[in-house]
Amino acid sequence: MRNGSPRVLALIIGLTCLISISSCGTTTHTLKGTLDLLDFQTALGGCDTSQSNDGYTDIAAGEQVIVKNASGTTIGTGMLGSGHPLSDDANCHYDFTVVGLPDSSYYEIGLGSRGTQTFSESQFISDHWSITLTLGVGG
Repeated sequence: MRNGSPRVLALIIGLTCLISISSCGTTTHTLKGTLDLLDFQTALGGCDTSQSNDGYTDIAAGEQVIVKNASGTTIGTGMLGSGHPLSDDANCHYDFTVVGLPDSSYYEIGLGSRGTQTFSESQFISDHWSITLTLGVGG
């Protein structure tokens, strides 16, 4: 090796870390979730919440899911997918995914302008980074 080659190698490794944080030891996670809307009337209408009289008109495909860390900083966002009723119940299910979440002692999950729910990192780990949020009261 030429004199100075280790510096070039170190520079290349450093630049690679800047470009791809995950290769530098920072762990990120993908959160997969479901929002269960327990609204018998809406589910009968095929999960079209625009027809809901129960205050769920904001629940629809594209609604933002916001994840904050223990400091209250937004660390990830996702969107609700299309709602789909299950044939065996009166609930609408909306899937969502939030990628690139760094480690935190706990996470606050919020849906649009609605309140948040708090989960510890150990809860996410034990549930394999999968959660179910529930909204409404079934009929």
